[in-house]
Amino acid sequence: MRVLVFGAGAIGSVVGGMLARAGHDVVLVGRAPHMNAIREAGLHITGIWGEHTVRNLACYPSVAQMQAEGTIEPFELLLVTVKSYDTREAAGQLRPLVRPGSFVVSLQNGYGNVETLEEIIGEERALGGRVIFGAELVEPGHVKVTVYAEEVLIGSRLGRVELEDLIEITDAFTAAGIPTKPTQKISQHIWGKVLYNAALNPLGTILRRTYGELAENAYTREIMDHVIAEIFAVAHAAGTEMLWEHPEDYRKLFYGKLVPPTAAHYPSMLRDIEQGRRTEID
Repeated sequence: MRVLVFGAGAIGSVVGGMLARAGHDVVLVGRAPHMNAIREAGLHITGIWGEHTVRNLACYPSVAQMQAEGTIEPFELLLVTVKSYDTREAAGQLRPLVRPGSFVVSLQNGYGNVETLEEIIGEERALGGRVIFGAELVEPGHVKVTVYAEEVLIGSRLGRVELEDLIEITDAFTAAGIPTKPTQKISQHIWGKVLYNAALNPLGTILRRTYGELAENAYTREIMDHVIAEIFAVAHAAGTEMLWEHPEDYRKLFYGKLVPPTAAHYPSMLRDIEQGRRTEID
């Protein structure tokens, strides 16, 4: 499969690197220092999914540079891993690269990214992804997989993509070492990730604490419980279907299954602030 990863930071590099390691033809587009380091010495992936050095990656700082250097063959899969505030610009750059039979997948945090891709790319080509493993960019050319809670989920928000096409994508991810499943309820799962992020990330950033520390402290746990309850109230008021009927149902999953394997993780929002970068809620 020919794959383009647009916005290849930590998550995008892990996904692209693992797919390339499995034999897929992968192109990364990302920040120049990271791309240059990979060109020179390969992509180093470390952490809980093992240690790998991947050298069969084409890397560019922009789509324009990619095209200028002659990489113009069509892509079957285009993965969007930019911050949410860059989704519209990313979709505009990717639109000319989309061909019949290709799909564009949002592997991003936040709600609304898939809708933007549908608007610009087309409802029959845009897919959503729910990612709940963590990775960090250790240094240019080196990414580390830090935590894993559940499989990546990929699906069509409006049901415009055949299940067979979804399975082809998710099977490729899984065979590459990224546990992934298709879903017919991607919107609800993305809402679940919003719950997870909203409860943990701002509080962990303000207090500079890991997810596990937040869950262990009675005071921060109470704050997160209120955040979860408020999101449920907003979703219900908007007529949004959730995977859980009551906040208590989600909290059982949250504290019992999702937080424990990610307990040592610091919010990526904290890393953005520490490095002077814009956050996704700015």
